[in-house]
Amino acid sequence: MRARGVHYDSYLGFDSFEGLPPEDDTKSVRPAIWVPGMFNERYRRSKDFKVVKSKDGYQHYVPRDGLTGVARPLSVTEAVESWRAELNATENRITLVPGFYNQSLTPTLARTAPVALYVDINCDLYISTYQALDWLFHHRLARRGTLISYDDWFNVPLGNGESLAHEEIAAKYKVKFQYLPHHECVHFRRLVWFRVLSVGGERAESGITASLKALTG
Repeated sequence: MRARGVHYDSYLGFDSFEGLPPEDDTKSVRPAIWVPGMFNERYRRSKDFKVVKSKDGYQHYVPRDGLTGVARPLSVTEAVESWRAELNATENRITLVPGFYNQSLTPTLARTAPVALYVDINCDLYISTYQALDWLFHHRLARRGTLISYDDWFNVPLGNGESLAHEEIAAKYKVKFQYLPHHECVHFRRLVWFRVLSVGGERAESGITASLKALTG
């Protein structure tokens, strides 16, 4: 954002730092490897452990040589501080908020949070994406002009995961979204971008166009 001359007052980063929560499997499918605890920063940031990926894609946290029995994962606080140092958080005005979203996304936090210019949804699961979007729209932090990108849209069929949460939030808050196609994102099947055009209108529009449906299946 700095490189492109985009001014921002603050950047809030949310993560459990303890990996994925359980998915709501009654509503959405997920890749088999996305199990609770996957992407656990307490282990990934600890110098006592190395990440080993099995042939089927699962991540395992294995004590480094000579540390079996004494290897220690970081505490959540230590993992947060490790990331703060790497991100140069103070200079870059970054605040990291640890905790699973159903606990960390509070009304108290919303009262001090800025209106969102840009929201990067990299939550993997339906349940996490829904909780994040619901907090943003319920507290009017996502408004007309807010840009939202989804990082894991293509990992599950359309109508699951992030796309399901997107559609449900559009319906709940009568949000009109505009899909913003981007050639490079489509080519590499990565980010999917939307702009909020209005909230609380007469009807909801998810912005999921025929072209996007064809891509995501």
